[in-house]
Amino acid sequence: HLTGSAQLYLYIGSEFNGALDAEASAIVVNTATFNAPVKLTRWGTSSDNCSGNTFAGTLELVNDGTGGFYMGDATGDVYAGDITISNTSTGTIRWGNGGGLNTLSSGLSISLGTGGFDAGILLFRGFTQLGSTPFDLVLGPNAQFNIRPGCSFDATMDVSAGDIYLEGSTFNDQVLLTKTGTGTNGSGGGNIFNGTLELVNTTSGHFMMAETFVDYYNDDVLVNNLSTGTIRFNNSGASGAVLAAGHTVMVGTQGFPSGALRFRNFDQLGNAPVDLPLGPTASLFFLPGCEFGGDMVATC
Repeated sequence: HLTGSAQLYLYIGSEFNGALDAEASAIVVNTATFNAPVKLTRWGTSSDNCSGNTFAGTLELVNDGTGGFYMGDATGDVYAGDITISNTSTGTIRWGNGGGLNTLSSGLSISLGTGGFDAGILLFRGFTQLGSTPFDLVLGPNAQFNIRPGCSFDATMDVSAGDIYLEGSTFNDQVLLTKTGTGTNGSGGGNIFNGTLELVNTTSGHFMMAETFVDYYNDDVLVNNLSTGTIRFNNSGASGAVLAAGHTVMVGTQGFPSGALRFRNFDQLGNAPVDLPLGPTASLFFLPGCEFGGDMVATC
């Protein structure tokens, strides 16, 4: 365990057969092999780029600083064990943002450690999650969950965070996203949802989908709004959303008592009925470019 501003660098050709527990202000790991469990704890302000590593056992990342763990950044890492993450300050843990492609094999999981993830940013780009192990994360109201282009998730996803952004990725099972922060979140869009998508907005913030690129919803879409915020589909007017034939958009079990639901350039294919029972203080907007093929009943 290093102290103060000391930094740890593990470079090409390094190999560890025993368990490793390392702490330092900065930790940079490139093209190294770890054949047993690894725990890495950093606390500095730097951005630590790590690429091309092989983790044969479990990996635990703890970020106690305002800087970041940038895993599989330029070149993807290999993960053969579960991953645990904690972010105790306002820093970042991210995968593949520099172009690296990372894969989490079937049967493995990403979960939160004892330090939680109350603030900061968790980001995935070019990340593939295989198999049916659920992807469930509860981040804090000051934390951001960010899915960037090139990701694919096979399992169910249940994520709660203050801010949620999705762009250019594929979700092959049901997805539940709960927004707990008061900010405005405009997801870039370009996503494909092959299972049900359920959105929950618990605050006065705005939860906006498909702002730049078209989203494709190949199963039902459920919306819940528990405060005075809004849920919006293509609010910008720059793209749109397509709901596959045989499917509908509906209010979820948590309801939509207040706030606003907005559709723009929303195209429902087929003729499945649409029922939107919003609350007495809620508003419903159909802005230009919408088309619904099914019978509609809406109250608000």
